[in-house]
Amino acid sequence: MKLKLLISITFIVALVGTSTGFAISPNGVDLIRGAWGGTIENLFGQDFQLNLYFNEFGPDPYNPGNPSIAVASGGISIVEPGKVKRPKVEIGPMMARYEDIGDGEFDVTIYGTAAAGETTFVIKLEGIIKTFGSGLKDDVANGDWETEFGGGTWSCAHLDRRRVKIPEPPSGFDFDVDVCSYRCDDASGTHLATGFGVTTNVVSANVRVDIPGNGSVILDPYTDLYTPDVDFVTKFRFLGHVSGRPVVGNAYIFTPLDIAGQPIEGVTSSDTYIGQYELDPPTNVVLSHVTEGLKVSWDQDEYYEGAFDLTNGIGGNQIEVYDIDGTIVYGKPHISPTNLPSPQRFYRR
Repeated sequence: MKLKLLISITFIVALVGTSTGFAISPNGVDLIRGAWGGTIENLFGQDFQLNLYFNEFGPDPYNPGNPSIAVASGGISIVEPGKVKRPKVEIGPMMARYEDIGDGEFDVTIYGTAAAGETTFVIKLEGIIKTFGSGLKDDVANGDWETEFGGGTWSCAHLDRRRVKIPEPPSGFDFDVDVCSYRCDDASGTHLATGFGVTTNVVSANVRVDIPGNGSVILDPYTDLYTPDVDFVTKFRFLGHVSGRPVVGNAYIFTPLDIAGQPIEGVTSSDTYIGQYELDPPTNVVLSHVTEGLKVSWDQDEYYEGAFDLTNGIGGNQIEVYDIDGTIVYGKPHISPTNLPSPQRFYRR
């Protein structure tokens, strides 16, 4: 077993869930487009009003050659019992994926960022949509819902074919972004790279990063050993990088995108890289076997005010342990005097 110890500036990443929609009919009016309303049962111990808004449709990017599978984007709102209308700001972004299973029926999976009471959360809906020709009053949908705190059933009826403007997501959404500099090892050798990361509970398919004076890059969904809480149901993570040092002193703009590649309204954030330096690895690294397992110690020599200052919780070290075949078996990021890892067991698989 070999030990790899490296320094990295703390960086947050994010991810996204799958989405879908139904193909548009030749006259421009599809079977699913518009507003649906119904009930979500046993959410926080009671029934809530559920509203779904399907606005934009297109082919599934993961199944471009299959016309029976498509995606949609729009909005979702969950209304407290006894309230007729909620503020528009509490309509959150929604993405969906549909598959035509015949006889006017569609298998659907929906992800949305919703608010109920004072709580903002990601919800996943799965079920069947049944449509009956050009009319819509008899169209119905039902299935199961899932969140980080429970699950239950939902049902809706097709109300109309209007497009609803989706405003900013509900208050309480998280969209955490970061730009960092790190050493990248590949076939061409060791070089500096600019890393981008996002974590969020705003349902999105990708994230666009606008680079100061140099175009943009699209971040894809990503998770790994370090983010076991990223399940693409309650939390999403995106990650990406470009070669070269980060631009110093100018803001990188992060914008979440829906399944159609369009910006999600009201969820833009930025990060500015403030340092231009290269960190040397820690010195005097010692690995020893103790009763509890493996013990690692090292001398922390590097310090950059406001950028890499471990005693004040800025930046961090990262430990990775690999099996002899190169498989990572343990990892712990963001280690500092104020964030020491507790003893943990790991096993060769």
